[in-house]
Amino acid sequence: MLVPGMTRWKIVIVAAVVIATALLTAAAFARSTAVATMVVTETCPDRVPPHSQANITAMVRNTGDEDLHEVRVDSDAGTPGNEADDFFLTRTIGDDLLNPGETWTFVGSYQLGDEDTVSVVIAEALSPTNEPVDDLEACPTDIIQPPVPGVRAGVTEVSGTVMIKLPGSNTSVALDGTTEIPMGAQVDTRKGAVRLISGSTGSTQSAATATQSAVFSEGLFTIRQKRGAKAVMNLILGGGNFGVCRGGGSAQSVGATPRRPVRRLWGSGKGRFSTRARYSAATVRGTRWLTQDRCDGTLTRVTQGVVSVQDFRLRKTKLVKAGQSYLARARGR
Repeated sequence: MLVPGMTRWKIVIVAAVVIATALLTAAAFARSTAVATMVVTETCPDRVPPHSQANITAMVRNTGDEDLHEVRVDSDAGTPGNEADDFFLTRTIGDDLLNPGETWTFVGSYQLGDEDTVSVVIAEALSPTNEPVDDLEACPTDIIQPPVPGVRAGVTEVSGTVMIKLPGSNTSVALDGTTEIPMGAQVDTRKGAVRLISGSTGSTQSAATATQSAVFSEGLFTIRQKRGAKAVMNLILGGGNFGVCRGGGSAQSVGATPRRPVRRLWGSGKGRFSTRARYSAATVRGTRWLTQDRCDGTLTRVTQGVVSVQDFRLRKTKLVKAGQSYLARARGR
């Protein structure tokens, strides 16, 4: 039905204008609701020697609805406080536009120092309206540091779960692989086993080739060591509840459960290692041995090799061979 005074051509023109207006409105709405976002992920060396080259890779993915241009990735070379060594990574694939859902790869490298480092990459781009879009990612690298007496020791996860608590911290962290820990660190092997690596020389330069190691398990201990060459690594037993002895070792109280174990630590290996318990300390000569605090004293049992046991109460030293044991008795026993 025609509107009075309006021809068919006028109707067609009006309809075209209405449709064009609707399309423009829809396009404008689409632009206003489009999202320009991206995500960057970084890979870097996990554990490498000092002063080696760190090769890093950054993957930049367009997670939004719009094309991105002027895409670049910048690295701080592991030194966030120094912009002088910042560098741009090189793009390996891609054209002028990073399309939605597309991923570009960027690569680069920098020289590591002596300390553990964290590399941070920042990906930046522009939207079709030249609005900035960015994202960042951090990647840690563990620098291998040789054990030095009185400074640090190496630890390697052998089996189970090994927990490490650093000096001054109230939090224990699960050991994963190999790393270094400072003197005063607490090692919990009650649910696992750890290889402890000690430097036998006071020189950092020669420490990497002059090491000794032993495996410890089923106990909680803190590492202590004096500085200097040929220093003994002392493992001081911790944990346990001597309250089960109903008096902590007196003659009247321990009689009920004299052999009840409170805490223990197994050791196996060679080198200058000593396990220090409540009433004695056992120094290794290449062996496998048990140090166990009981209500009636500290028991040292040797299954292989020889151990030198220092009895604190009697102030004497006893050599304990394979198949033998020695009990440093508590006071009153």
